[in-house]
Amino acid sequence: MRLLTPYHDHPVKTLAITLVALPMAIALSVFAAPEALSEPPRPPASVPAVQESKPAADTRSEEFKKCITNVTLVGNFTMDGAEEASLQREEYVISGAVKLGNGDLWALTSRIRYGTVDITLPVLVHVKWAGDTPVITVDSVAIPGLGTFSARVLLDKSRYAGTWSHDEKGGHMFGVIERNTTEEE
Repeated sequence: MRLLTPYHDHPVKTLAITLVALPMAIALSVFAAPEALSEPPRPPASVPAVQESKPAADTRSEEFKKCITNVTLVGNFTMDGAEEASLQREEYVISGAVKLGNGDLWALTSRIRYGTVDITLPVLVHVKWAGDTPVITVDSVAIPGLGTFSARVLLDKSRYAGTWSHDEKGGHMFGVIERNTTEEE
């Protein structure tokens, strides 16, 4: 989530992210591993079939999608080495979440408002799980011309907290997750 903000004053570089991220999202959704799409093996005929409810992974994905769709993350971030009292305000409007394939890759449609930049684009993230808690993960992603980005953002009910880094800079981020009203959408 903190991924794109260091270049808030460079609309051309922000547009470059869109041009890199969108084709990647499309390719990943089109070329999902065929073996992941196949039917699970059936038990031998001598073993009675057990009626199962929806798999836990499907339920988690649905819950994550509900949690992160049509919300605004409102909070603050710090920069390593800066005074503790110098918190910076941040806001991310997330209008949609689409799971890409059967893995942990998601595209979050995010509106990022910073300085003179106001852009909406799909941001590719991995969603890892700490038990039943989703952690949005970006792991050393190199974007040509912009640098290398990483982030770990834990979502817990109506709060978020995490870490971010861009090349040699980094810090912490935290705040609340607010459900958007129709007027904010």
